[in-house]
Amino acid sequence: MCYNKNIPSSENSKNNLLGNSIEKVKIRNIYNVSCWDFFERSSFEFLLLGIMKQEKKDKIYSLRKKGFTLVEIMIVIAIIGILAGVVTMSSASSVEKSKRSAAITTMSSLLPELVICADDGGYAKSSAPAAGELVCCIAANACSDIPANRVSGHTLTWPAILAKTGYQYGAPTAGTTLALGTYTFIATKTGQPNIVCDYAKNSCE
Repeated sequence: MCYNKNIPSSENSKNNLLGNSIEKVKIRNIYNVSCWDFFERSSFEFLLLGIMKQEKKDKIYSLRKKGFTLVEIMIVIAIIGILAGVVTMSSASSVEKSKRSAAITTMSSLLPELVICADDGGYAKSSAPAAGELVCCIAANACSDIPANRVSGHTLTWPAILAKTGYQYGAPTAGTTLALGTYTFIATKTGQPNIVCDYAKNSCE
């Protein structure tokens, strides 16, 4: 049983206490102090427990608040998709430029042969050449790679470029010949500008 902290001080109380032993009074006083301490301690523990629970709730709320919403996730996905598209387009463009450059390099290597061919009285094919045909021929329409069609000392054939670059040889510009020094041959590819090799300029572009 717990008593109030303040012990009654009336005369009646004193008289009643006189009927009891001094030990009982001391015990009662001890009970009063103990009970008061208990209530103080309980109140403090209750307050501390409340603070801890509130902190726990705040942490949970904070963790939930840090999560991404559906809209935010969709925005991030959209951005990633756009960036991936840009990278893909850039990569495809780089690959196409590389193929075009390879075709130009291959076709440019034929220009010295044509210069020597013209000096030796040979001809370049008047229609679209095919891979494996002679670059320097005995006649403009006789360029199959056989001994009878070869100009002395000339065995170079048109290299294959279609498989590696996607370009294929087209017909030379009408009216251009080695004899006139105007021969122009080309390579074409769907969706891409033609590659034009000009004998007079000694260049391909």
